[in-house]
Amino acid sequence: LRRKLMEQRADLASALERIQALATRDVLTGLLNRRAMLDNMARQAREQARRGAHLSLALIDLDHFKRINDSLGHGVGDRVLQAFAKVAETELRGGDVVARWGGEEFLVMLPDTSPAQARHCIERIRLAMQATPVAQAPEDLVVTFSAGLSLCRCEEDIEAAIDPFVRILPPST
Repeated sequence: LRRKLMEQRADLASALERIQALATRDVLTGLLNRRAMLDNMARQAREQARRGAHLSLALIDLDHFKRINDSLGHGVGDRVLQAFAKVAETELRGGDVVARWGGEEFLVMLPDTSPAQARHCIERIRLAMQATPVAQAPEDLVVTFSAGLSLCRCEEDIEAAIDPFVRILPPST
């Protein structure tokens, strides 16, 4: 009976982990989803405000994504999204967080980061993404993005910090 209870407890813990992942992660990219990112930003904004530190946010929009889907297919579009997620996570520091915000939009939260430092970080992601080949896509496909940057000073400032974003990087053609 004790062994059976321990097995059931382990099964429940595993199921709870799967449910938590489904509730907080984007299925395609494995990144945080919008709701989980909003919760994370609220916690982080409170902490940053308490310490008087900078919390920079960047909204990234993949350029010409509809054209990629329309001309190369949704499978390639999905792999572009996955490639971006991997590049962003690789290029970000340990405390930085990236989430899938919408279809081809991603939100990056950069704690303890000034706007100038955030711009440098986003540029690093841009260069890495442009150099990253996408699996099963034409070799000449270069993925670019446009980005906006904002500074969030407190929890109440999150929505205002996200919308509207100030364009910091010109759209690629």
